[in-house]
Amino acid sequence: MIPAGPADLADNREGRLSPAQRAAYEAMFRRARSRGWILLAMAVTFVVASAIVPNVHHRVLGLAVAAGVDAVLIALVVWGWRRLGDRALRRLRDDRVEHVVGVLTHVRRSQYGRSYYVRFGERTLGAPVDLIAPIRGELEQRPHRVYFLAGTEDVIAIEPA
Repeated sequence: MIPAGPADLADNREGRLSPAQRAAYEAMFRRARSRGWILLAMAVTFVVASAIVPNVHHRVLGLAVAAGVDAVLIALVVWGWRRLGDRALRRLRDDRVEHVVGVLTHVRRSQYGRSYYVRFGERTLGAPVDLIAPIRGELEQRPHRVYFLAGTEDVIAIEPA
């Protein structure tokens, strides 16, 4: 989770990420990169193992098919890894923090349930479940100032207005 202590909020009020928040985003980027390489290694291992087992009548044909499938899998993994990396880099490159003041009017869970899409006034933002869930009732009753990254609209901090 992105830290949001008093020092972080002071930086957010000035329109920028704090050093701790930037470090948290860099850690997220590193995790995304390592997951990409792990997936690549798993794909290569699977394809190589399937090439060794004689699935077709001619071993040369089997190796050619395995090499083609291997190339496609590696291309897909590298493409996915680059998308994750580009997204993380975009978050770090545009570290401008904006805020909106309002009452929480709508909440929807993301596809995988790790985050919410929340609506404050006219803005729909992405927010981690562990940031919103504990104070959801309070957010629906009183106005709060919600800080988010301008480029991605990810919520990074919340404070009473």
